[in-house]
Amino acid sequence: DGRMFRANEMEGVETFTMAELLDYCEFNGLTMHMSPQAISQLNKLQVFDLICGQVDRHLNNYNVIIDDSVPGEVTVTGIKAIDNDMSFGGLKYEDIRYSTSAMLSFMSRIEENGSITIPYLEKGFYEQLLRLEENNWEGLEKIALEQSDIRTPDEIDALKDRIKGVVDDLKTQVQYQMITLVETEEEWEGAYADMLNTCRYGRLKEGYAAIVFSLMSK
Repeated sequence: DGRMFRANEMEGVETFTMAELLDYCEFNGLTMHMSPQAISQLNKLQVFDLICGQVDRHLNNYNVIIDDSVPGEVTVTGIKAIDNDMSFGGLKYEDIRYSTSAMLSFMSRIEENGSITIPYLEKGFYEQLLRLEENNWEGLEKIALEQSDIRTPDEIDALKDRIKGVVDDLKTQVQYQMITLVETEEEWEGAYADMLNTCRYGRLKEGYAAIVFSLMSK
């Protein structure tokens, strides 16, 4: 009717969501696999969502890139996060990290009652996050300046708080060897096998990867 609305538009994501793929595989009797690369991306996405204050991540809010060249099997080779408009609010890191609300049910803590949700993380990605905090101008203050035209002061303060909280948590987990930094493809293959085994014994909980593993094994 001629009215205009502000909205998001994303291109290049015309594929299954994770929830749709799981249903599709179950309906058609297909075995679903996750590549080590896809698991790496899920782990990074969980960290990104903590930083961005994403409060609406679920299995229908990321799409999958698949390889179905093997009969009877589907392998997820990558993911693309979608519907990111519920991000960058005024929630501080502790608000998200310890939340138990239904909306944040997929916003897992990095450490939960002795279990780990992100046992492996790409080394280069981790080092980039460290640089955000170590060099104040190149990191937090630069981000705040770049976001200042579209964020309120409270949202900027919350973003900086989330970045600092995530980086501090990750540094602690790496220091105590709860998170292993991974570089090579071979290392990621071993990490993926270990995460599957850890999930079976209940030591991988609530994280994005654990949710997918538990549904794959139903």
